[in-house]
Amino acid sequence: MGSKILSIYPTILTTKIALYDGEKETKRAELRHDPFELFNRPTMKEQNDVRYYALEKFINGWITRDDMPDAVIGCALLKVKMPAGIYALDSELLGRMLGAQSIGRIINHGAMLASKISESFGVKPYALVPFATDELDTISKISGVPGLRFGRMTQTLHIKNAVRLAASDLQKSPNDVSLVIAYLGKNFSLASHSEGRIRDFSNTFERGPFSRTRSGALPASELIRMAYSGGWSKTDLLKSIYSSGGMSSYAGTDDLKSVISLMEDGDAYSSLLIRAMLYQLSAEIASLATTIYGKTDAVVLTGEYALYQPFARLIGESVSWIAKTLLSYSGEDELAMIAGAAFRALQGVQALIVCE
Repeated sequence: MGSKILSIYPTILTTKIALYDGEKETKRAELRHDPFELFNRPTMKEQNDVRYYALEKFINGWITRDDMPDAVIGCALLKVKMPAGIYALDSELLGRMLGAQSIGRIINHGAMLASKISESFGVKPYALVPFATDELDTISKISGVPGLRFGRMTQTLHIKNAVRLAASDLQKSPNDVSLVIAYLGKNFSLASHSEGRIRDFSNTFERGPFSRTRSGALPASELIRMAYSGGWSKTDLLKSIYSSGGMSSYAGTDDLKSVISLMEDGDAYSSLLIRAMLYQLSAEIASLATTIYGKTDAVVLTGEYALYQPFARLIGESVSWIAKTLLSYSGEDELAMIAGAAFRALQGVQALIVCE
């Protein structure tokens, strides 16, 4: 059976694509879209048309006869209750992505583009749904104030990929392994995972540790005082939480490697900042371990800084008592993760789900 795959991953202003022969990448490209042309289209379908016309024009000269894929795949995220997995990309699933229940609007362009491209090539279209909407335990969503709830998961694609890799290394099924996973990329996202699903999480703009540019959990009463002090606009406050907080607000840079380098050279302030970040990271990993009753097969690190030894070593020293095993995976390449799902489907290793 053929195993050539076209993987599609959209971002706000680009569409990334890559071709794979099995699990080996053969070529990749990134198409940049005109912001005015893209955002001047009010509906998701119209924005997708802009991406598709640009993609179709490009791949007509990019994909040769020898490159012709057997399958094309993108991601889909939906509010409607449905299990995580690899889906046969049909009209029912596309309808849900275009409907009012759609979330993750940008990433959904991947599956929509995959459907259109598959028609052009006459190949199998797949959609990877990284997580189930109701995957979290209900108890984990209660905040302490009615009307406010936790529940916005981030970096789920990376977390689920780390679960699959860790389960393989531990010689267990993903449904039988209990893990705490920390995604350590541009920002941080942590989760506990057991019985095949994410049980609880933190995403660094609702709760958990501060990261490179996000604030993490904040003292609520002090934040309210700041909001009404007259010295902060709503935009400024949101930026301090989402994009200009965390390490960058203290150190003037979001490059953790440079801050760690300063720490190793004896800079006391850089040492304090890194130790504070590690303190919060370790505390959150320990907290998430309690959600799976401490029955933790491994603590798993993934993302850019998972393989940066000075950082990974310091985390390992702090959490070694939680689990004897610490695993690290790079986990930064979304196109490879998505293509891997299609490869498993083509090889019959992972069953396809049909949307009902």
